[in-house]
Amino acid sequence: MLSNYLGPIGIGSTGNYSCLYTGTSGNAGRQWTAWPPPGYFPLQAASDNWNRTLDSTGWSVQSDTINLSGAVVTITLDGTAQPVTVTQLASGYGSD
Repeated sequence: MLSNYLGPIGIGSTGNYSCLYTGTSGNAGRQWTAWPPPGYFPLQAASDNWNRTLDSTGWSVQSDTINLSGAVVTITLDGTAQPVTVTQLASGYGSD
């Protein structure tokens, strides 16, 4: 869903199920995409029905034009560095 080439989408749900259709005919022209997006973002908006949060499901920065393989990630809490696990997406998931 963070693809720079996301085309038409369709989202549906019932009380027990949900579905998502994504097309690939778009082009947002962005150098990069982040989840959550830059700026103020209420963390409660990213929780789900299983009480998972961004800290357990992950943050993402993706780009089709910037090589992020050498990026360094640092997270601090009250000035203290926190543990970070960096995972590069497998081919076919998100940007290259």
